[in-house]
Amino acid sequence: PGYTPCFKTFHALFKNLIAINPKYRSIQVVTIQNYKFDLLKMIRSGNDLLKNTDILDDMNSFRGWLINENKSVDGLIGADEYYPKQKRSFTLQDYLLVMTEYQKLKDEANAIDFDDMQYICYRELISGDYSDKIKKEFQETYLQVMIDEYQDICPIQVSIMDELIGSNYNSLEAIGDDDQCIYSFRGGDPKFIIDFEFNYPNAKRYFLSTNYRCPIEVLQFAAALVEKNQFRVKKDIYGVKEGGSVKLLDTHGSFSDFLTELRTDLLSDTVAVLVRENSSRTLLGDRLIRSGIPVDMDNPKWYLYNTKVWKRLMSIIKMVKWSDNLVLKSMGWLVFPYMKKDELKAYENSNVLWVEDCLSGKFNTSPKIREIIEAMIETEDASKLIDYAFKLVEDNYKRGSKKGLFNLDTIVDQVKYIQEIAVGFTLEDFEKNVKETKTKLDRFIGSDSLKIYTMHSVKGLEFPIVYIYGANDDVFLKDSVLSQY
Repeated sequence: PGYTPCFKTFHALFKNLIAINPKYRSIQVVTIQNYKFDLLKMIRSGNDLLKNTDILDDMNSFRGWLINENKSVDGLIGADEYYPKQKRSFTLQDYLLVMTEYQKLKDEANAIDFDDMQYICYRELISGDYSDKIKKEFQETYLQVMIDEYQDICPIQVSIMDELIGSNYNSLEAIGDDDQCIYSFRGGDPKFIIDFEFNYPNAKRYFLSTNYRCPIEVLQFAAALVEKNQFRVKKDIYGVKEGGSVKLLDTHGSFSDFLTELRTDLLSDTVAVLVRENSSRTLLGDRLIRSGIPVDMDNPKWYLYNTKVWKRLMSIIKMVKWSDNLVLKSMGWLVFPYMKKDELKAYENSNVLWVEDCLSGKFNTSPKIREIIEAMIETEDASKLIDYAFKLVEDNYKRGSKKGLFNLDTIVDQVKYIQEIAVGFTLEDFEKNVKETKTKLDRFIGSDSLKIYTMHSVKGLEFPIVYIYGANDDVFLKDSVLSQY
């Protein structure tokens, strides 16, 4: 009513607008989660760092990126062209299979998702029968438009807003910071805020240069690093909070120095630890809980013991040590990729132990594989068993890494860590130790204990003390940059 401002997300606005066309008034809005149980069963490629639910999320992000970047109308057309641009957690074949089924399920339910909504809105504005009516209603309802977090806007959203606003550029204000764009993986592009003055005639830029949140010493350090970026708007940043400090802790590969520093800080204030990827959170959380530091992992899915790497290694050990024919059916393809599924499945209800046939030469496998299997049968050393189990599947991991399904170095890091914590244990005692560790991790979920965040998940939060863990050249920052401070 009157001149009361109206706050909407892009999607809420677009849903209102497409409903001007009667065709979309009764349409149902869904997400991929509505059909996840049907779609998860279709994923075949797998990824040892992620569960299939995470792979499905990655597929959906890729689909969203294609649509948001105006590179595809449905996430299917053009997927083959852009799939090879970077490493994926899924194969193109799986992606096309899953997303084709997803589209079919939506069509059957007369439903669309948020990415569909954006494309439909754009299409209606460009060539729809209700284009003029949509634009007229928008322009008569909203005399001024302010778009927040403009650094995260994507191409299709820019195109939609340009169509809606028309030539009345005086009605558009964009608020954002190109230095804070972290959503490029879903189509966000800082070029739109950087080039704003060139894209919209007579636009003026105003700087909000005073930072009230961050202590000056930290602010100056961060600003100096950000200035290394070439593609940004040059700006001066000022702080008002005195104090703060930035320290580089060179651990030389030793975890003990980090622990000593962390324990001291935990006694004085609230601490947050940041990592680049969830695989780092998994290993760090386990290290900390084993070092006596309570840590809230937020969700059991981040436990080391719920990763595919862990489960596969333990299954391989069980398959060999116990000559388990049932495990052979589900895991044998990793060790014996040249054998047909029917050959492996034949042992499911057989009285013959697969290990006996393998060692007698019936599996036609290499002498090296047979030697490893024999060594696994003879030892109870948990660390050696993990080493042997990985050797049995190492070639499979190498092939998957070449296809871009995962990073082999990350897999190897996980395996080395598992070997490390298994040293000195028999397999039976190691299993008991793992059970105790899981109980400790469970105890601290939802508590006010130390939390580990990825860089993306922590945006907008504040902590008195922050650790960036694993700030290595290939992950975060260059030593040559850090060493200046």
